[in-house]
Amino acid sequence: MTESAYRGKFSLLQPFAEEIFRAIKKEIKSEMAGKNSMLRKKVGVLPNGVETKELSSLFLKNIITEETEEGEELGEWVASVWINKRGEIFKSFHNALSKISDRYDTLTSLPEEVEKQIFEKAVSDFGALDTYIFAVLNSVVFSEKTFEKLAKFAQTEAEGKKTGKEGDLAFSVEKAQKNFERQIEKIIEKYENRLLGVTKRHQMEVAGYRKQISGLQKKLDEVHAGSR
Repeated sequence: MTESAYRGKFSLLQPFAEEIFRAIKKEIKSEMAGKNSMLRKKVGVLPNGVETKELSSLFLKNIITEETEEGEELGEWVASVWINKRGEIFKSFHNALSKISDRYDTLTSLPEEVEKQIFEKAVSDFGALDTYIFAVLNSVVFSEKTFEKLAKFAQTEAEGKKTGKEGDLAFSVEKAQKNFERQIEKIIEKYENRLLGVTKRHQMEVAGYRKQISGLQKKLDEVHAGSR
């Protein structure tokens, strides 16, 4: 995977092409609108109201079918835009791989237990489909066995999206539970911060009242002293 050209990567991802291009459709249109659009030179002018399926077929034709340098550049552009829109996945992998090596881009494999942990956390947090697309486009050094498992999970998830049914995945319940737990943690954190803010404000008010009382007491003492 690390040595695969974008032609090979997008060949693997062809079953999920619509998912990829649906996510970056806005960026494609924005790039196409430029006067010196790189995409327009490579792909041509897009028809008005182009559907995602047609869009993905058009791009894949230029990336996969035509073995040219322009096709590789186009594949690199699509990959970089998609990965940039999935910054949370990138950050998660970056944090995990940085614990193994500061130069994790030079890794050729991962320890089995570490790979298992990264795989399970990514699928739980981001779903199998986005994890698989990211792992392929970003040349994650998963083993062949892990890539095969991830591809099957991704296929099940994609089919579930199309039919509107939940994929029959072993991790689906666990994922939902973890998402729920994260929501609860965010709510608790939100109210703890709010309570902390109220407490600090109350402490400041009390300190202010004490200063006022001290000032009034001092004036009262001065009045009593003057009346003697």
